[in-house]
Amino acid sequence: MGLWEMSSYTSSSRRRAALITTAVVLAAGQLGYVPVPKRYRVHEHATYREVAARSRTEARTADVIVMGNSRVMFGINCQELGRGLRLPGRQGGRLTVADLSAEAATPAADLWMWRQAASAPHPPRARLAVIGLAPLDFSRKLLGTDYGLRYLFGARDVLWLARDGRVNYAATLLTYRAMPLYAVDRSVTNMLLNQPQRYPMLFPPSRKADLAWLGQYKSWYSDYRIDPWQVRCLTQMAQEMRAHGVRVILLAPPVGESLLRLEAGMSPNAPMPGGSAPAGMPGSPLRLFRDMVKSFEARQGVTHIDYLRAAYARRFEFWDPVHLLPASAVAFTHDLTSRINAELARDEARAPL
Repeated sequence: MGLWEMSSYTSSSRRRAALITTAVVLAAGQLGYVPVPKRYRVHEHATYREVAARSRTEARTADVIVMGNSRVMFGINCQELGRGLRLPGRQGGRLTVADLSAEAATPAADLWMWRQAASAPHPPRARLAVIGLAPLDFSRKLLGTDYGLRYLFGARDVLWLARDGRVNYAATLLTYRAMPLYAVDRSVTNMLLNQPQRYPMLFPPSRKADLAWLGQYKSWYSDYRIDPWQVRCLTQMAQEMRAHGVRVILLAPPVGESLLRLEAGMSPNAPMPGGSAPAGMPGSPLRLFRDMVKSFEARQGVTHIDYLRAAYARRFEFWDPVHLLPASAVAFTHDLTSRINAELARDEARAPL
C-alpha cells in the first residue's frame, strides 16, 4: 500500500470512527430527551395570538373553558379533561374544552379573553371554567408590566386600563402600538410584524436551568405583595361567569419542591417540616396567596383546589421547578378531573328539587 493510499485509508477510518462516535453520542442523548410540544416551540406572541383567536371562536361553543399561565399549559391535558369530566345534564360523550392558557397569563389577561368569548350576540355555552392561579400571578414585580397585556390588548383597551388606575400599563401598551419599529427591541418588532422567533421557550432539564428559574422567582417574590388590581380582575371575571351560569373552579397547579419551599418563604434546599409543605411563613407568597384565595372563595362562592403541597410536588415529575412533564400532566389531569367531578356531584346533591 502506497503512502497516499495509506493516508487515504487512515483518514477514511477516522471519519468513519467519528461518525460512529457522533451517532452513539446522539443516540445516548436521546435517552434523556423530552420533546417540547409544538405549542411551546413558538414565540410567546404567537401563542397569545392563537389563544385570542380561540377566545373568539372555540370558547363561545365549548362546554368547559380552561385558563391560566404556563403551569396550566403544561399541567392540564385538555383532551383527558374533556373525556373524564361529568357535567350535570350531560350523559356520555366527550365534552369540548377550550384551552385559553398562555405563558404568564394573569387574571387581567384571563378577563380579557373571557370577555372576547362573552361578547357574541348569544351567551357562551360553557358551564364550567377552570382558572389556574399561582402566587406569581398577583406579584407587583412581573417583568415591569403585565406580560400578556402587550400581546392581547389593543388601542381600544388603553382607556379602560387608564380608567382602572393602570396608567403604567396603558402607557406601555401605547408605546408598543405607537412607537416606530426602529425604536423598540427586536422581540417587539417581531411581534408587530407577526414574525415569531422559533425557539424552545423552556430550558432543557438541568440543575443549571433549575437554578435560573429559582433565581427569577426569588427576584419576583422579593418584598411580595398581592396586587389588588389582579384581584379585581379575578372578581369581575368570576361575577360575569356566574351571571352566565358558569361554575367557577380555581386551581393552584403543583410545582416542584424547591419552588414550593421558596413560595413558602423557606430556602429552596431546606427540608420540609414533617414531610409536608407548611401553610407558608408569615408574609410569604404562599401564605398571602392562600389567605387571598380563601377570602375570595367565601365572598364569591367559588371552589379552590390547591395542589401547592409537598405530596403533589413528590408525586409528579417536572421539567423544571415549574412545569410538569407530559406523562405527569396526564396523571395530574386524571386526579384533577376526579376532584372536579366530586365538586360537581356535591353541587347537584345540594340543588333544590
